Amino acid sequence: MLPGHRKYPTYLAFAGSVDLLVSGALDKQVKAWDCVEYREVAAHTGHQIGVTAVACSANGTRAVSGDKSGNLFAWTMGDFRSPELFATMDGRVNSLAYSPAGEVLASGGGTERQQSIIHICDAESGSLIRKLEGHSDWVLWVGFNKTGTLMGSGSYCEVYLWDTKSWKLLQILKPPESERFSTIAYSFSSDNDVFISGGRSHEEVRHDVHDASGKLLGWNVTHQGLVQLWDLRSGKLNVSIEAHRDSLCCLAYNQQKDFLATGSADGVVKIWSLKPGEET
Repeated sequence: MLPGHRKYPTYLAFAGSVDLLVSGALDKQVKAWDCVEYREVAAHTGHQIGVTAVACSANGTRAVSGDKSGNLFAWTMGDFRSPELFATMDGRVNSLAYSPAGEVLASGGGTERQQSIIHICDAESGSLIRKLEGHSDWVLWVGFNKTGTLMGSGSYCEVYLWDTKSWKLLQILKPPESERFSTIAYSFSSDNDVFISGGRSHEEVRHDVHDASGKLLGWNVTHQGLVQLWDLRSGKLNVSIEAHRDSLCCLAYNQQKDFLATGSADGVVKIWSLKPGEET
């Protein structure tokens, strides 16, 4: 357990290795944690409003944090306590990602739910390279594939795939009409032909709530937690897996071991193997 934030954390990112974790929270603070000794090693309070996103460069030397007002603060990991105002985006920042080579920083968010924006910036200067629009709702996630040739951006029920040389939209992943779900968590897999998303079914599951005497008091409502695997060659949904008893909140993919971790509102974290024939 890593106590320290006064309000709940909104974003986590590992800084180049599993030994250093960076967290941002609604208490306006960004903290760095030693994951070997399980202690706080640094913090900054540059933000004047809740922190909503953090990202670390692949080599672990640089990091950036964003907030609801659109401000980005950047710093080197060796000088964590001295962040500089890096750039200001249009609208709130919901997500941040460095490209694998560390040359580009992507920021996803928007000014309103129907006015989503992705900013592509130079990772050193913060200067704007391109502004991408098109999502029908908040951009909740941005991320790059392993080689950096593709960038994905995710909203509640759609994923956009962009070419990182031209920044042209290549593909939109949307579920068929027979599938009713919202997606809130996303990742590229190690296979360039597969994309992973997760979220919840739109169908409600009611659970009776009784008092000690057995009298019906009402219902708790949950939504099935789902994981989706998409075929990037065809743009179609391969499979939607019933993964949790309640909404899926987050997921993380391990490129080296081909493992997928999922977390749910049911309080359970599961580890999945995406290799055929293997179980965890």
